[in-house]
Parts: sequence; C-alpha cells; structure tokens
Amino acid sequence: MNIIKYIFSKAFVRTLVKAGISALLIVAVSWISLKFYTKHGEKVLVPNLEGMTINEAISKLKESTLSYKLIDSTFVKGRSGMVYAQIPADSSFVKSEREIYLKVYRTIPPQKPVRFKVGEPLEIAKTKMLSKGFEIETKYQPGEFDNVVLGAYYGEKELRDGDLVDMGEKIKLVVSERKSTKVSLPNLYGMSLDEVKLSLGELSLNLDFPLYDGSIISKNDTLNAQVFKQIPKYFNGKKIRAGSAVNVWMKLGVEMPAEAILNVD
Repeated sequence: MNIIKYIFSKAFVRTLVKAGISALLIVAVSWISLKFYTKHGEKVLVPNLEGMTINEAISKLKESTLSYKLIDSTFVKGRSGMVYAQIPADSSFVKSEREIYLKVYRTIPPQKPVRFKVGEPLEIAKTKMLSKGFEIETKYQPGEFDNVVLGAYYGEKELRDGDLVDMGEKIKLVVSERKSTKVSLPNLYGMSLDEVKLSLGELSLNLDFPLYDGSIISKNDTLNAQVFKQIPKYFNGKKIRAGSAVNVWMKLGVEMPAEAILNVD
C-alpha cells in the first residue's frame, strides 16, 4: 500500500521528471558531441582535380577533408601521372571524408606487339601500328614498288613482326619508293660480302640473299668467300634502275682480279 501511495506522490513525480530531464540532457550532449567530432551531415565542395598530378590531387583532397581511390587508368605519352577524370564531378557537394574516385594516366607504358609484314602496303602497316598506340616515322629508299614495307626499326634496333615495344614510342618504317633513276651496275667479282654491301649501298641498289657453293662449310669460310657470279651480269657501262636487287654467288679461292672480268656467267 505504501508503494502505491509513493507512486502517486509528488516526490515520485519530481524524481521521475528529474530522471527524464537527465536522460534527455545525456542524449542531447551525446548527439552534439558526435556531430562536433564527426561533422555529421556537413557538406563539402568537391574541387576540380582534372589536369593535376596525382600528388597535387591528393593534397587538394586532404585540404577538403576528402579521401580518394584510384580506379582504372590508361596511358597517354606525355601525360603520365595526371588526373583525367573524377567521380563525383567538381562543384558537387558531398559528405566529409567521402571517397573521390580518380582516373589517372599510367606512369609506366604497357608493351604492345609491333605488327607488320615485309612486302605489305604502307597504309596497312600504319593502321595496325597506330591502333596499338605507336607513333610512325617513314624512311624511303629506292625499291621495285611504291609504298611497300621493307622493314621496321625502334631506334637502331631492327624489329621483327610481334616484337614488344613500349606503347607510345616511335617506330620507323622503311618503305620502298620506285624511282626511274639509272645507276651504273658495279662489277662485284672477287669482292667479299661486306664489300658487296658497301658497293651496292652507295649506289642505292639492294642485295638479294647471297648464294654459296659447296666450298663453303664453316662460318669462317662464309667470311672469306668472294663473288664469282652476279645477276644482272656486269659489263662496262651497264646501267640499272636505282632500287633494283642484285644477286651474287660466293665461293672460296676466286683468283681472277675484278678488272679482268667484263661479263661473268
């Protein structure tokens, strides 16, 4: 009975009111503190990061109490490490500490295969290489046809179809150019292969694959071999078109001096 009387007494009501007020104060203080320390609900203006280096973009985001995350990237020569896109876009308002997604140009270029075929038209080779992200330079030399690929180089390195080169690098294509210029056919009889190459190169003529007779056995024999036959045949005053190919046959022990040979079969 005393408990029931106390519940309905003024003292109990005052105690209950005080407890309620204390609870409300605790909740209010906790909410205010949480908002103060976490900046709950605060909106931050997203800065424009496009065109910045990744380090500049990160520093800018830290100033704005925003974090970041890098997503898929691509490679463009001369723009490595630069931001080219962001999500959300600049001038958007987001919550503090929100992650901003950054797309950044890669700093290390991927390697791509160089695709070309000797003898194919220049435009086909260029299309294949440009699609891989390479820059193209062309060097013309006399040949039997116009705009036909004769070879490819990366710097001083001669390339083969499928060789890997860093994306964005410059590939030099050697391309044939048909010319009507006539040059004197040299007498190659008795020359070594190196001498043949030098002599033909000075006249813008091309060496076809040399052929060797049965006397050539070792690598040393190959180095000492001399020309004993050439096609086209040599005679004094003979001229052929610049860019033409010349075939030579090699063997050991060629004794007759070149000056004595006017037309060799």
